[in-house]
Amino acid sequence: MKKIRKYLAFSLAVSLMLSSMVVFAAGDNSGSSSSRSSVSDNSLSSEEKAAIAAAKEKAEAERVALEEASREAVRMESEAVGEGFENAAQMQYAQAANKSAGEYYNNAVLDTQGIEEATPVAQGGNLVVDGKVTNMTANISKVSVAFVDSVRATQEGTILNVVDIQFPATEATINFYMPGVADGANIAAVQYVDGTWVDVAVKEVRADHVVLDLKNNGIVAFLAK
Repeated sequence: MKKIRKYLAFSLAVSLMLSSMVVFAAGDNSGSSSSRSSVSDNSLSSEEKAAIAAAKEKAEAERVALEEASREAVRMESEAVGEGFENAAQMQYAQAANKSAGEYYNNAVLDTQGIEEATPVAQGGNLVVDGKVTNMTANISKVSVAFVDSVRATQEGTILNVVDIQFPATEATINFYMPGVADGANIAAVQYVDGTWVDVAVKEVRADHVVLDLKNNGIVAFLAK
C-alpha cells in the first residue's frame, strides 16, 4: 500500500512539473512573437510606413468610388425604365439627340422648337432606290429653331414640320408617316441645300403619308399649302 502511495505521489509530482514547463514555454513563445512583431514594426522606415498608409488610403478610395459608380448605374437604369427606355445607354443616345423614348424607338420627330403644333414625321424603312424596294431606312433627326425661322421667312404655307433626313444612298423615294395628313392634301416640301431652300418633288400624298423623291440627304421642311 505504501508503494502505491509513493507511486501516486511521484506521478503527481511529475505531472505538476510537466504542466509548469508547458506554461513557461507558452509564455516564452508569446513574448517572442510580441517581440518579433515589435522588431518588425520598428524595422520599417518612416517612408515605408507612409507608403503603406497611402496604399491603404488609395484602396479605400477605390472601394468607395466603385460603390458610388454601382449606385449611379442602378439609378440611371431605373430612370431609363421610368422614361420608357430599355436601358440607360439607349436613354443617353436619345437625350443626345434631344429625343423622347417614343421618338427614339419610332425613328420619329414628334415636336420641333418653333412650331406650335408640329405634325409628327417618322420613317419605317423600305426606301426605293433605282426603282427597287430596299431594306434601307432614312434616319429622322431634330433641327435647330434657326431652320424653322428660315423656312417661315422665305416660304409660303403652314409649316408642318422641319427635320433632318439621312439615308445611305444618293437619291431615294421615301415614304414618310405623318399622322393627320389627309388623303390628297396639298403638301409641299423644300430642302436646305447650300444655304437655299429648293423644291422637293412630292410623289404622293395619301392619308397619314407623304412620299418624296429626294436627291440629297439633309434638312427638309414639309408645308401645307
